[in-house]
Amino acid sequence: MGCGQGITANVVAAANPRANVHAVDFHLAHIASARAMAKAADLGNVTFHERSFEDLVDGAGPELPAFDYITLHGVYSWVGPETRRAIVRFLDRALKPGGVAYVSYNSLSAWAPLLPLQRLLQEYARNAAGNSVEAVRQGMEFAEALQAAGAVTLGGPELLRRVRNPGPLDENKHWAYLAHEYLNAHWQPLLHADVARDMAAAALTYAGAAHIFQNEPTLTLSAAQRALLAGIADPTARETFADYCGQEGHRCDVFARDARPLSPQRRDAKLRDLGLAQIAPIALPFTIQAVDGPVVLEERVYGPILAALAEAPRRVGDLLDLPAVLESGQAPSPRDLVLCLTGLGVALPVIGGLDGGILPSVQRFNRAQSAAAMADGRAVAFLASSVGGAGLTASAAEAMLHHGLQTGAPMEPALLVDHYLGPFQVMAFANNPAELDAEAQRRFALTSAIDHAQRVTLPVWRRLGMV
Repeated sequence: MGCGQGITANVVAAANPRANVHAVDFHLAHIASARAMAKAADLGNVTFHERSFEDLVDGAGPELPAFDYITLHGVYSWVGPETRRAIVRFLDRALKPGGVAYVSYNSLSAWAPLLPLQRLLQEYARNAAGNSVEAVRQGMEFAEALQAAGAVTLGGPELLRRVRNPGPLDENKHWAYLAHEYLNAHWQPLLHADVARDMAAAALTYAGAAHIFQNEPTLTLSAAQRALLAGIADPTARETFADYCGQEGHRCDVFARDARPLSPQRRDAKLRDLGLAQIAPIALPFTIQAVDGPVVLEERVYGPILAALAEAPRRVGDLLDLPAVLESGQAPSPRDLVLCLTGLGVALPVIGGLDGGILPSVQRFNRAQSAAAMADGRAVAFLASSVGGAGLTASAAEAMLHHGLQTGAPMEPALLVDHYLGPFQVMAFANNPAELDAEAQRRFALTSAIDHAQRVTLPVWRRLGMV
């Protein structure tokens, strides 16, 4: 729900050819782009609907089946109350018994200090010249001037600097993000309790956080905080109050229908049968920074586990039964192993077969994605995985490598760069050493990135059935 340009829906459809995927968005251009992506990969198991959420419950939308999974990412705290009610009605009607709903939203406890700034930017934009990006830029300049003049409710300079900081985004994309985030007329950060009560109206109960580490209080809360919260009997209130202790600005909650808690013994028995596939290496010992201090993953325990995963996907039980792990005397529980490796983004959970053979739908989709990345000069591509039913993001260099593999391009990194960028024309920059240096540096960086992708990323792709 709120599928945007359909990237996730198409990845899920490609990686799960037996699934029946439906995706909804009211934006015509987004739906057109999503359909084109599906057509390019010949995906017959995904359908895109240009509809509002209200259409889905008011009889104006298509006839849809009941669903095992329904997801809403970046939707729930960006729409008005009537639309949220329509979402809840749809969940109530369309989610199967035992089904799972994923709902992400901005958390009020973390966003509360920014509420005055958001309203200022929204009001300033009403009279600002230019488009929304220009309006939010002008509004930020005014807010900074106002704060410098002593407007205490806007917080200190550090708060405004944090909003201005683009982080991993380039400057233009950051301003576009701020316009989307702060100028939305219905933007309303929510408490977990608000969302949990809404979901209860659809007979859904909170099952856990999609951000895996958020499910482990010893990582996210201090001992004093855990002791205080242990006295709160109501689980919804306890989860809500825990948000006041951290800075998790964006909650990603998982709700389930007819959920039944497992005993620790049954949980661990099921987790032993879960597969794990390595998607990224880490150097050991590795430190996880918990609130009360570091948690160290030791070489003698996790070294054999990661070495086995580097060869092929494995069952959790098989990893824990490795002789070196047993001999260490410090084997983690199945829960702790899965939590650490998936929470760190080192491993992907795998239900079902661990065979790394590539699915035809994955092959078609990934080929179309890397070709589009090369044709359009995209900074990233999104590739599906045959193992695990998910997908991974590929950098520009990785997309170049993938496309080269599909088209028979030379695999030596420097030759591959030349194949796509053309021979390096030194004479073109002979009168401008600065440009020569910049071009040479760009080529060197890209060649190095492709070399790294061949050594590190390509083995992952092969284990996951992505090439």
